[in-house]
Amino acid sequence: MLLSDEDHAVAEQYGTCVQRKNYGRTYMGIERSTTFVIDADVDVSKVLRKVEPAEHADDVLAALPSLTLRARSARTCARPCRRGDSATCP
Repeated sequence: MLLSDEDHAVAEQYGTCVQRKNYGRTYMGIERSTTFVIDADVDVSKVLRKVEPAEHADDVLAALPSLTLRARSARTCARPCRRGDSATCP
């Protein structure tokens, strides 16, 4: 989901509106590289801060509940597979 937060209301609720410093200037800004894993009940189940791009996908997958992973792997692809076989999509 993509979220626009022009007035920083959501960032303040999630604790990502923080004091930052750049070239000696102090100001309030958004903490970068933070991921929130939100479960089906719309509760934050995991917070990943200062994520590294190379490991981010693996970290998010590890944070997902196993129930979600099982439900996702049971679905089949709605579009034809590239190679024409009837395998389920990853």
